[in-house]
Amino acid sequence: GACCGVCPSKAIIMKPNTSGYLLADVAGDKCINCGICYNVCPSTDRNPPQIEDIDIFHGKSICGYIGYAADKEIRQKSQSGGIVTALLCYLLERKLVDGAVINTFDESTQRSRSVFAETKEKIIEGCGSYCTQSSVVDTILKSCKGKKSAAVTLGCQAESLKLISENYPSIELPEYTIGLVCAGQNSSHLISDLVKQSGRRSNETVIKVRFRDKNCGGWPGNVSVHTDKNTYYVDKKKRHAVKPVYEAYRCIMCFDQMNIYSDIVVGDPWGIPIEDSKQGYSVVIAHTEKGRRLLEDAMRDGAVIM
Repeated sequence: GACCGVCPSKAIIMKPNTSGYLLADVAGDKCINCGICYNVCPSTDRNPPQIEDIDIFHGKSICGYIGYAADKEIRQKSQSGGIVTALLCYLLERKLVDGAVINTFDESTQRSRSVFAETKEKIIEGCGSYCTQSSVVDTILKSCKGKKSAAVTLGCQAESLKLISENYPSIELPEYTIGLVCAGQNSSHLISDLVKQSGRRSNETVIKVRFRDKNCGGWPGNVSVHTDKNTYYVDKKKRHAVKPVYEAYRCIMCFDQMNIYSDIVVGDPWGIPIEDSKQGYSVVIAHTEKGRRLLEDAMRDGAVIM
């Protein structure tokens, strides 16, 4: 969504194609051929990743922890340890930001959507993952003007923000970027497939879908489909089985699973033995000094437990 957000003639919109993949749709009659969109897109050969002084697959790792949110509600609602949500709420409560760009479930479209959340309640509402595309950078550029913000990004989105800051430093960008370890995004049709597999009755309205819900067996959780009448669960094995069908082909070529341009990257503790892992833990790594200070402050003030 970076191209859409920076376009001076509003010639670009992010639009799902018939396969459910979110793509930039350019109106030829509005395009002025300024090239700004190319300058901020991480998917063109014009912008190879700048990796001379860092490990391309891991980035600069200043410090790392395993931990969880001190708030029990946040930890339970999250997909792992709730560190991302806890840090966003901490920043908001300390008035270090006015809000945060997160993803949530849009009941009207039955799809994930990026939004600017300005309250703790809205941030907690976005707990969990959706694993389908949304226009995060477009939302940042259009919603955060004149506001101090944080943003939850994938690697490609953090790279877009880096390109914007280098090429157009006058554009306002988030004070903090909290990255997610990313194994690829998927077509929005994956949501429809999982809802169908859940056995949801046709007379029920889907109000939320969680790709990994710890209320069903603990971490790492199964898919949950919440309707106006019931909650249904889909075994995670079924989600894994259909993932190759819906995975975005651009993601298959991406090097940045560890979100090397974010201040902090957060993921699941795969392969690390933890006795009570079912409650959910997060691995968190600081890539920048700003990220390190945020983690240390949040630990000191009791927002997160590491």
